[in-house]
Amino acid sequence: MPESSNSEDPNAMGGKNLPYTVLHEHLKSCLLYLSMFRNGYEISVDRLISGWIAEGYIPEHAAGEECLSELIERNLIEAVKIDSDGKALCCLNDKGRELIASFSAEENSVTILKKRQGKSKYPL
Repeated sequence: MPESSNSEDPNAMGGKNLPYTVLHEHLKSCLLYLSMFRNGYEISVDRLISGWIAEGYIPEHAAGEECLSELIERNLIEAVKIDSDGKALCCLNDKGRELIASFSAEENSVTILKKRQGKSKYPL
């Protein structure tokens, strides 16, 4: 019996991939979008949903709230708190961030660039 690598097995890593593999396509896109935020960054729910709409992943704000609720229920992202302006915030935990970033790279959804050492010819 041939051995399969963990990258081919959807249940590799103790089933961590399973919640992702059973998501509908629009939920996968919304989840992968989160890979552009740094680990532990508290994202405004309104900003997140607006980004999903701008990318064409969802048609309207209500659909974004449904997607967000489902991703939270699946423990792929966390509802964090309500800020001083009454806006809801969410974030990725360490494991979720790593999982999402690896899937994003595999699907060429978002490229994660690491900061280079030294001076850049084109400073930001």
